[in-house]
Amino acid sequence: MRLAAVLIFLLMAGCGSKNDGPSANLNRMHWLLGDWTRTNNKPGHTGWESWSAFSDTEWRGHSGTLDGTDTIFHEVTKILAEEGRLFFVADVPENTDPVRFEITVVTDSSFTCENQKHDFPKKIYYRFDGAVLHARVSAGDEGIDFKFERR
Repeated sequence: MRLAAVLIFLLMAGCGSKNDGPSANLNRMHWLLGDWTRTNNKPGHTGWESWSAFSDTEWRGHSGTLDGTDTIFHEVTKILAEEGRLFFVADVPENTDPVRFEITVVTDSSFTCENQKHDFPKKIYYRFDGAVLHARVSAGDEGIDFKFERR
């Protein structure tokens, strides 16, 4: 009987304090907003990433890499709260259509996006440690790490 009461209490407490709807999780990711400069570039390259809140359910971002003054990479991104879920949407010239990644895990300092049907990356991970924004794009053991500081 005591075990049943404890289980019921835990279930009720978990339901009452659960705050993981898409808008709530989007708000937990507020640390991503702003302008970032990449700090682990290849020699001669510069990189950046910027995010802004377009609405309560949509954030817009863009990122790029320069080799000297030549743009060698540019990406337009969005984070969308829709259909009861969060999505990271990446639009790069190499793909004919934007690629959607479902945001599967959100904490107060990180989030993970996944699309196992995409060739590369299949997973995108962001983490903010209070000073540095870390990002990793990966597929299996293959991955690229990014580090950014706020501008």
